[in-house]
Amino acid sequence: MMDVETGARAAAPPPPEADVKTDASAAAAPPPEADADAAWKAPAAMVLVQLFNTGMVLLSKAAIGGGMFVLVLLAYRGIFGAVIILPLALLLERCVVTSRQVANTPSEAN
Repeated sequence: MMDVETGARAAAPPPPEADVKTDASAAAAPPPEADADAAWKAPAAMVLVQLFNTGMVLLSKAAIGGGMFVLVLLAYRGIFGAVIILPLALLLERCVVTSRQVANTPSEAN
């Protein structure tokens, strides 16, 4: 909607409140054990990423110091990364693609 006097866009009215009834079990909070269990996963993942980065830097320094050409090192890094990630991606995304295909399949309603 445009404001006739100023030519600016007027704010859209808020959407009407939907009458949504929630199931009591769906709205229940997870048990405290789940929070405590998940609390260590994010910091552990950050530490692992830093350890992998440190290992990569040390290996790169050793390889370059030993006489390896930098562009060859970068090519190897990309190739090894693809070889490691590709099977994981194919296995993990296979279920997602299959469920999308099933959801998008037209049903025969006669």
